[in-house]
Amino acid sequence: MNKDPQQYAKEVKEKQLRQKAIKDDAYRVNVGTGNYYLQNNQLKAAQTEYTRALQIDKYGESARIGLAIVLLNRCLRDGVLCYE
Repeated sequence: MNKDPQQYAKEVKEKQLRQKAIKDDAYRVNVGTGNYYLQNNQLKAAQTEYTRALQIDKYGESARIGLAIVLLNRCLRDGVLCYE
């Protein structure tokens, strides 16, 4: 039995919205976990979480800012000059 094209389009759109919501949730979880680790000075773990978030959304502002803070803190802690 063939589906009505409008019904099919609606189902596809709903599936896309669910998938986007799952990705958004995963991004928020990774950023939130990164923030937790950063607050507890667990820089390597924070870096891992922010990197995971950026794998989900490469333009994610929160993850980019968090990662920049982590990298700056690691440079300061290790007493090295970081350019990037």
